[in-house]
Amino acid sequence: MAQTGDTRHSKYFIYKPDFNLAGKFFVVVSKKVLKKSHERNKLRRRVKEIIRTQIIPDTESRCKGGVIFAKRGAGNLDFPSLKEEIDNLCR
Repeated sequence: MAQTGDTRHSKYFIYKPDFNLAGKFFVVVSKKVLKKSHERNKLRRRVKEIIRTQIIPDTESRCKGGVIFAKRGAGNLDFPSLKEEIDNLCR
């Protein structure tokens, strides 16, 4: 059974921690959020890049591994706003 912590929500994302996935993150963007696959993949790649460059190196971050779900409207964010949203989610 997976050990999980408290689920955290922001306006555009949900973070579900899973302590068995330490250091690994999965990003889920459903068709309800963005209809076209290239748009879902773009958002997924952007979130993964933010995690790789900002969240994993940060030892004080509360996000240690788990699943990040995108909510509706997340695809409309520009990169700096996306970075701020993910950063606030993990603080």
